[in-house]
Amino acid sequence: NIEVFIDRLKILYLKNTDESKIQKYLLHYIKENPYIRSINIINDNTIIKSTNESNLNLKISVDEYEPKPLFQKDILRFGNSYNGRDFNDAKIINNSNEYTSSLGFFLPVSKSIVIKNKELTILIAINIEEFFNKYGEELEKKSAFMEILNLNAQILISNDKNMKISQKILDEDIIKILKEENRYLGIK
Repeated sequence: NIEVFIDRLKILYLKNTDESKIQKYLLHYIKENPYIRSINIINDNTIIKSTNESNLNLKISVDEYEPKPLFQKDILRFGNSYNGRDFNDAKIINNSNEYTSSLGFFLPVSKSIVIKNKELTILIAINIEEFFNKYGEELEKKSAFMEILNLNAQILISNDKNMKISQKILDEDIIKILKEENRYLGIK
């Protein structure tokens, strides 16, 4: 869904120079998709357009997002999870800053696009609580958990209360296999 949205946004940018049409498209998408906290457009590591005005002019680097592209950056990439409602009040969740449910929780996803020889990065804050609320009841009935890991086997999101965000959950041998195969399929 996010990738299709970004591809359509690129087409819109290529066909229109009218910023109001682009802003209207962003606001329509965010209204129709409650799991999105904000949509941000980055140029030179600075947010130049956002559905949340508080994010404007923030410096954000997506260089460490996974997977790291070998050539072009036009793939979906995931950053580490953040405490906070959006980038303007975000604090990355790591060993020194633990997940706190009262602060909010989001996962950043990015994809770069090229418009007339200019690279822009689309940065989307995904509202993880919305996913948990939507799928939590069904998962609880099946005694299942929802988790997303990065390629270093660190937990980006989990609805398992026993798991800690940013915790590594796989041993080094499995991490090596994941990096070599560049996928999680077949790992139990």
